[in-house]
Amino acid sequence: LDMARFADSNGYQTDSSRSMWPWRDWVITAFNKNMPFDQFTIEQLAGDLLPNPSRDQRVASGFNRNHRLNGEGGLIQAEWFVETVIDRVETTGSTWMALTLNCCRCHDHKYDPVSQKEFYSLYAYFNSVEESGILEGDARNTPPLLKLPTPEQEKNLAHLKDDVTKSAEAVKAAEAQLATGQAAWEAGVVASLGEPPTWSAARPIAVVAANGSQLTLDEDNTLFAGNGPQPDTTRDHRPASRVVARRPPAQQRTGSPPKWESHCLGNHVGTGQR
Repeated sequence: LDMARFADSNGYQTDSSRSMWPWRDWVITAFNKNMPFDQFTIEQLAGDLLPNPSRDQRVASGFNRNHRLNGEGGLIQAEWFVETVIDRVETTGSTWMALTLNCCRCHDHKYDPVSQKEFYSLYAYFNSVEESGILEGDARNTPPLLKLPTPEQEKNLAHLKDDVTKSAEAVKAAEAQLATGQAAWEAGVVASLGEPPTWSAARPIAVVAANGSQLTLDEDNTLFAGNGPQPDTTRDHRPASRVVARRPPAQQRTGSPPKWESHCLGNHVGTGQR
């Protein structure tokens, strides 16, 4: 645990919490079970690469996930990816080979049994791990992550997944009947009216802009707001009738000579309809 630098925090800046205790428990369990040393080594260095690895074997590979994690703003991801790989090389060397693989990171030394080339040959072994070592937001660990629910939580999750599946099937069945059901509902509404409804547009008798915008009412009852202050308030007066729908977007006239723009600008709020 000490050689891997196990800790419940990340080691940089605010030293926020992280969840590595499942690996710690795996190590303690392995000692209590008197696990053979070769198996103890293989599962921690490459448990996730074994054929059909179990959840415990994947947890064992957490040995090389105990390095420090940095969440400082402005970090260069490529730089910290390299740092995490180097960290794994140095930690593996000191723990399993009893060698300080530090100096050879930068140069050869006549008293160092490991060359720089050998250092980066071991570096290549860990260079495919997809982890940057950079924390984002309030994350406690960096991906890839492994979910470890308890047996009771797994049971609850299975029930919840079953409920989600059944609900999705119910929604799908309801959607399949939607078109038919809506058509039947519309037919029922029309039948209740006694005769088909007729639609007509009530042309305003007058339109007024409170702040002086130039208003023009087109033949199709489209109201154009010309040059004037923004925002503006308009009021229109229509003949007494039953209003069941309103199409609010107005259009703005700009330029010289004036040019009508075919899009709506800003918000349109309808109030005081009576």
